[in-house]
Amino acid sequence: MPNNVIKNHHLWTQDTIKNVSGDVTLDIDGDITLDAGTNLDLDGDQFIRLLDDGTHYATLSKAAGTSLTITSVGNLNLTPANSDYIKLGGGTGFTQATATYDALDTDIDFRDGNKQILTLTGNIIDVHFQFPAVSGNFLCIFLQDGTGGWDVNNWKTKNEAGSAGSGNSGVVKWAGGSATTLTETADKADIVSIYWDATNEMAYAVASENF
Repeated sequence: MPNNVIKNHHLWTQDTIKNVSGDVTLDIDGDITLDAGTNLDLDGDQFIRLLDDGTHYATLSKAAGTSLTITSVGNLNLTPANSDYIKLGGGTGFTQATATYDALDTDIDFRDGNKQILTLTGNIIDVHFQFPAVSGNFLCIFLQDGTGGWDVNNWKTKNEAGSAGSGNSGVVKWAGGSATTLTETADKADIVSIYWDATNEMAYAVASENF
């Protein structure tokens, strides 16, 4: 097996191929089917990489004693057939991202994380919520600093490309028709929850106040 390559139509009938040093390349003119009788075990640092053009890829990795990690460079889509569904058997969570305060224009970029927190250290003229190119529920905690007294003048949106959401000219639509006024007491928090309709580029928001 020179250069550790199995290619074309050469077949090995042994049950085990082992003790091969270096990389092994399977170069097959056709599909590769792994048909295990019971389990398919990947020993050691368990790692699978799905590569398309050398730029976009996904990896499944699991070192001993750690969680399974799926990493995608490019979009990751889980798409069951119509009337089928995705069922998660345990708790499900997100990594909370921390937004950066800017007195003139603070961006809450939900492309970087579905759940975010922002600490206000002053008033903000414009908050822009930027969304990925998919519809979904997004949330940001607005936390007053130890001084408090801070609010937001204008609540706006951006689509994935950074343009104003066309559905409402880039302005957030609030339940009841009026934008929330943040709780200005020091160290208090308000939670702004938004449904982003990516098809029509509309942001529908409600605020849970005074935590």
